[in-house]
Amino acid sequence: MKEKKRKIAIAINPALLGVVDSKIDGSYLRSRSQAIEHYLLKGLHEESISFAVVMLSPAHHRLALKRINNKTLLENQVEFLGRHGIRQVVVLTASSPLIKKLMLIQPLLSIKTEIKIVNKKGNARALLSLRESLPPSFILFSGDILADFNIEAMENSHFSSHSPVTMGLITSSTPKKYGSVLIEGSSIVKFEEKPKEARSHVINAGIYLFQREALDMIGNKTSIEFELLPVLAGRGMINGFFINGTYLHLG
Repeated sequence: MKEKKRKIAIAINPALLGVVDSKIDGSYLRSRSQAIEHYLLKGLHEESISFAVVMLSPAHHRLALKRINNKTLLENQVEFLGRHGIRQVVVLTASSPLIKKLMLIQPLLSIKTEIKIVNKKGNARALLSLRESLPPSFILFSGDILADFNIEAMENSHFSSHSPVTMGLITSSTPKKYGSVLIEGSSIVKFEEKPKEARSHVINAGIYLFQREALDMIGNKTSIEFELLPVLAGRGMINGFFINGTYLHLG
């Protein structure tokens, strides 16, 4: 059962209150109480919203260079993250014939971005290699998607759930093509990879909020999607968040 919220009385500087009121957008933040709660959570987890990892498969290097709205896909992705408070991005990838062209984009990116080549077997091992340089919480973003949605709302859901992972979700008319996600409440309980008869039209969007300690469960696993996440789901450790906005899977 969802815990009932408590009413409290607090004194706030009028100028600060004006700033809070200016953040009420009428959609996600619809009231002063919601705005105060959101920015309190954000302040308590400030470092978690400043760092992102873009997982870019070498097979998608050509896609990352594809121009969309007069910019490459990678530039669009980094700009989107920057608009939502991300201040540092690591593009985690491996070598390919296009890696030099990809490196040429790096100086054009709007926020601090490092293109890091890690030749490990599988994306789970590659991510694990960054563990010591990662903050306690970070965004994980697939390199073959174009999205524009309210990351702050996803962060709020993540911190409120106290889950080590929050997974972005979308609905699909063809879940058998991608594999489907089974959920109970807001908790992801199981993944079904390309089932003959899908029990759910919900699929993984390839956007996550991770707590660093979730990486301790990688062990010898090589795949985030096919090995790590099913184990976490089986233990009730993944919170689901439905993305409401622009979303294109280009890979």
